[in-house]
Amino acid sequence: MMEDDWIELIDAANRLDRHPTQVRKLAAAGGLVTRRIGPVGRGGRWLVSAASVAALVARWADAPPRRGRPTQGAPSVSALAKRKSRAKHA
Repeated sequence: MMEDDWIELIDAANRLDRHPTQVRKLAAAGGLVTRRIGPVGRGGRWLVSAASVAALVARWADAPPRRGRPTQGAPSVSALAKRKSRAKHA
């Protein structure tokens, strides 16, 4: 693959295992190199640099991005007491 290779946005989304909207957000944040071809507004297409996608995949292999909701910490003592109290009255 050469540095000048460009792929469709949907192909980049498939390679990154992300939705195309997330790929657009990554591009807007500067995480991917993109260029637009065609008319401005509706009808144009976004192309993504294959090299920037490969670099992002390699970076994610070392440190995968977080997905989903953050994990919840251990419940506090007061929360456990409330649960016990509710279980008694139920």
